[in-house]
Amino acid sequence: MTRYFLSFNGRLNRKELITRLSLLIFSSGTPIIIITELLAPIKNEVFSGILFILLVVTLAVVFIGSLSIQARRWHDTDRSGWHVLLNFTPGVSALCFLFLIFCPGTPGQNQYNKP
Repeated sequence: MTRYFLSFNGRLNRKELITRLSLLIFSSGTPIIIITELLAPIKNEVFSGILFILLVVTLAVVFIGSLSIQARRWHDTDRSGWHVLLNFTPGVSALCFLFLIFCPGTPGQNQYNKP
């Protein structure tokens, strides 16, 4: 699981990018919805604090997972994974995502490994 979603090494082609991001979104969406629905009506501070921590941990895993998936896709295009930081620029993030979806990876081996 860690190698599948949380590793920043290696490469991902376009199909794997879509597959892994979809899996990450759908597999994390259910726990997030359940936690937020449980969190809303609770008056007990201890239990709501525990649920809030669980929500933050879940969101952190999803955030790091999506960054690692995108970094490996940038590697497939023979570019640095640091290009992921462009996601934090308004307007540019959508263009970067479209680039990652439509730009083919480098054929054969590049500086980031074999395809």
